[in-house]
This record gives sequence, structure tokens and C-alpha cells, in this order.
Amino acid sequence: MGSGIFLPPVLETSVRAFLAEAAIPLAVLPEVEAPVRVLPAEEGPRREADAATLPAGGTIRCAVALGMAPRLGIGTKELGRLLNHLDIKVHDCSLGCFP
Repeated sequence: MGSGIFLPPVLETSVRAFLAEAAIPLAVLPEVEAPVRVLPAEEGPRREADAATLPAGGTIRCAVALGMAPRLGIGTKELGRLLNHLDIKVHDCSLGCFP
């Protein structure tokens, strides 16, 4: 198994089920052990992800996502599927695929 993420209770059931269904090898860890934590969605403008947080309903720079995948021990395709599930939009794409 790869590394893991921290999930707040409001997201835990949904994301655990998604990870199992999608066969993405991420464990759900306590916050102090997880290299990346997932934040619940908020009202208002989309929040920006950084190297240690994934805000549901937020955004993430392509370069940050590309660096996060190996830290989590998963491929970029698997991380992309997780980002889609969390409604996190990729921007500033290194290949120009996402504006």
C-alpha cells in the first residue's frame, strides 16, 4: 500500500468508499501521520490546494498535483481520479491541458 491521507469525519465515508471502489491504494491515517489532509468544501470562492492539503471543491496547480502523487505513493492518474471525486479543479497545467 502507498501512503495515506487524513479525512475529516464529514468526508470519511464517501472518500473511503471511493478509494475502495476505484482500487486506489491510499490509507486513511490520523492527521498527525498523514502527509496530505483533505478539507471539506466551503461556501464562497474555491480554495487553493498546497503540498499538504486538498480542499474539496477547490483548485490545485498542476505542478503541485504532480509532486503530490509520488509523496502519496500513487500514480498521477489515480490522483486525478481522486481530484475529480473531490471536485478539485486543476489549473496552470504544465502541458497546457487545463487553463
